[in-house]
Amino acid sequence: MASVQWISGTAGDNKLRFDRADGKETFTFDLGGLIMEPGQASGIFMGECKHRRDTGLGTEFRQFLAQCYLAESINSVADYFLWISFTPFLMSDWQIKESVDYIERAVDENESIALGGGTFDSEIAERVSHKLITVVLSDQQIAKLSLGEHELIEVQQALIKIRSRSI
Repeated sequence: MASVQWISGTAGDNKLRFDRADGKETFTFDLGGLIMEPGQASGIFMGECKHRRDTGLGTEFRQFLAQCYLAESINSVADYFLWISFTPFLMSDWQIKESVDYIERAVDENESIALGGGTFDSEIAERVSHKLITVVLSDQQIAKLSLGEHELIEVQQALIKIRSRSI
């Protein structure tokens, strides 16, 4: 279960903001919050959500990987990096899009974001690789498979009780 705590452009979004490695600009993840896992403490996530239909998502995903790499390199508190898309992307690279080699390619392509003249560290990329979660949704899934507000509140309360007993 995920709970969004911070949204870019709202109070508290400073937790999602990072200075690029080149020092010229900042970037902000779209959202962040907590993921509750059975038997474990909640994990913090930072993520991007792309709710549009275009073919540029591969480029934006590689930029996201570079941002994750930078966040991880400065000892980010993120336990997970979520990429949420409403359009399938990188179909020819789907099996490798979260690999260390692919992350290195993304970092090289976005060097000003992630390295700023520094050198690539495969250990950081390995940590990012293990923290990545990719979610591809559709409007129909949201409309037909989502719980209503009242149902969602009941399920969240039940999950919190169940999971708090197993910690």
